[in-house]
Parts: sequence; structure tokens; C-alpha cells
Amino acid sequence: MKILAAVVTHNRSALLQRCLDGIDAQTRQADAVLVVNNASTDGTVDMLTQRGTRFITQENLGSAGGWHRCIESALNEGFDAVWLMDDDGFPSVNALEHLERALAPGVACASSIVVKETSPAEFVFPFPVLNEHGLPVICRRVRKLHGVDDLASVAPFWIRSSSRNPVRDKA
Repeated sequence: MKILAAVVTHNRSALLQRCLDGIDAQTRQADAVLVVNNASTDGTVDMLTQRGTRFITQENLGSAGGWHRCIESALNEGFDAVWLMDDDGFPSVNALEHLERALAPGVACASSIVVKETSPAEFVFPFPVLNEHGLPVICRRVRKLHGVDDLASVAPFWIRSSSRNPVRDKA
């Protein structure tokens, strides 16, 4: 499987550098890395040039506009999958390896859990509870999960099927 690691950035050169270091340290290396630079003015272009990291600079279209450009590039260049992230992401060393394993026939999207760096049992973004059709539930008391323990309570198969500690690995 050919995977593009793609990062969207705007004026957060130091965080982007850390994110790229995390991508470079993966146990399963991405086949290529692309940064979409949303018109940064903080030295991001110089840093990317010095690192030899491929990038595209465009007007600031926000995360969604940057991800659109990443997906467009991946499709145009024949990648099988694209690993999307913001510049403040810090992936665990085996994140891409776990995500690649999750991509199976009939699976259109696999997502990492994003945990707080200072409190790795808590999600940065609440995780929606899905029904049997894979759609977010709306008529249930608990509709969003806020931490790893919550996820284990509604999706024990996820915890059992994983040989890793989701809190430690943050994949």
C-alpha cells in the first residue's frame, strides 16, 4: 500500500518541525511526505526547505482547504491512502503501522484517537458513538466519548483486538 503523510500548517513552524520528526520516526515509513503551507509568514518555508521536505504553499484556506489539497495531491499521484494531520499533531512511533492495518476492503477511513499530551487518557476531541450502521447516534444519553476508558466501555472489541496500550501508544 502506498501512503502519503500529509500535514497542513499555518505559522507554527516549531510545532510543524516536531510533527515532521514524529512522521520520520515511524516504524512504518510513509512513502512520501507533503506539507500544505497555508501562507505562513513565520519561517516555515525556510525550515521546510532546509529539511528537504516537499511542500505546497497556498493562500490560507484553513485545515479543510489544506486537507482538500492533500487529498487532491494523493489522488493525482496514485497513492492508495493519505494520512492527514495538523501541524500540532505528534504521532506515536507506530501510528501509521496501526492505521495501515485498519485499512481493509470496505473501509473508507481509519482514524487515530487524538489524546491530550499532558493527560493521555483524555481525548482532545470527543469521539462520537456510532450505531450499527456506522452513523453517529443522536437518541442516546451518551453520544460522545471523552476518554480511552469511555471507548473501552462501548467498544471492547477495539481494546481486545489491540495488542498495544492505547494510552501509551496514542495511535
